Amino acid sequence: MGKPAPPGPGVVRGRVISGLIGGRMRTQVSRIDTADVLRLRPAELPPAPGQLVLWPADQERVSVPVPVPTQHNAGELTADLSGAALTVGTWEVFVTVDGQGTQPVHTEDPGLSLADWSTYLTGPRDRELRVVRAPDGRLLVRMRPVRPYVEVSWIEVDDATITLTGTLAYTRRERGHRTAVLLARHRGTKHRVRMPAEVADGTVRAHLPVTELCSPPTSGSDAADTEAPHGRAPRHGTNRIWDVWLCPDDGQRSLRLGTHADDIPARKKQLVLPAARPSGAWSGWRIQPYYTMHNEFALRVAGPDADGHGDVTPAVEA
Repeated sequence: MGKPAPPGPGVVRGRVISGLIGGRMRTQVSRIDTADVLRLRPAELPPAPGQLVLWPADQERVSVPVPVPTQHNAGELTADLSGAALTVGTWEVFVTVDGQGTQPVHTEDPGLSLADWSTYLTGPRDRELRVVRAPDGRLLVRMRPVRPYVEVSWIEVDDATITLTGTLAYTRRERGHRTAVLLARHRGTKHRVRMPAEVADGTVRAHLPVTELCSPPTSGSDAADTEAPHGRAPRHGTNRIWDVWLCPDDGQRSLRLGTHADDIPARKKQLVLPAARPSGAWSGWRIQPYYTMHNEFALRVAGPDADGHGDVTPAVEA
């Protein structure tokens, strides 16, 4: 069965929907605020606008549209989506017009404001709502579940240290300064490297000594927590992938590091970050920050013979 047609005959909260009419409402500004209120500033309001209705845009089966409480104030339409029963996916926005039916809402606003999204990240939430402009201008709302993480905003690399700056996202932010731990997990084993970090008013800063990621497990504090694949210890010169987490000191669960707020897809294929190349005893090693296919932050560590033909364990990336 193909994609369902736009809203047909039916009743939405007592308001008769007689079908899709020829007109459309076009908005100049379309944003969702931190309270999950959709704010539309139309170029011109249709006569007697009713309420906004969201219709599934990416489902194959026939579905029921979701009406949302709508207010009109000084040329602006606002619709509270916080309690709307939206399933995961993309929803198309329509406006009902008394006596005529429904109009699709089109927008001139691309919907992406980094300043707005930096603010949107500041509070606890388990779902994210985003305004999306379709290629033909239709106004869409995308819903997806989210969990707390650290939004990485700055990465600086030199041959001794990788410096990270980010912010706590979708979790509570406490004022003041506190210490935390940045945890690098060696993918495929139980080896961990713990490095100090600080959190100040929701901003996270950490300095990663690159040689800490080159050293194979020793008799130190992490040795008992190490289990190499197939019973082999990590070798000098192997490729290694480290996934990076923040461990707050107040009992909260670990938070994955990533960059998601700018909505750039497949960052892994579009961005190459510089590598740290330590000297001295670690000459020939390369430590390179990169992003996984899910835009999560990770580190690729390659020893001197990683591109040679010794006994090299290739990195399995995600």
